[in-house]
Amino acid sequence: MKFLQLLEMNFSLSLRRELAFLATFPVSALTSHADPFLPLTGLTISGIAYLCVTLVWQAGLRRYTSATS
Repeated sequence: MKFLQLLEMNFSLSLRRELAFLATFPVSALTSHADPFLPLTGLTISGIAYLCVTLVWQAGLRRYTSATS
């Protein structure tokens, strides 16, 4: 049960943000209220998030010890 709660929390905190961003810009562009920096901001934040996740993943791999050894 706890795993399912964590999975739902992960979904709600990650996927919904991206869906909101993907829906916001096209609608703004169609209504002529688009901020030209919104895509650039999204790409910048995505790049920073990717860099952080990559660094944390690599640090975890360096510290990993096999459970069977």
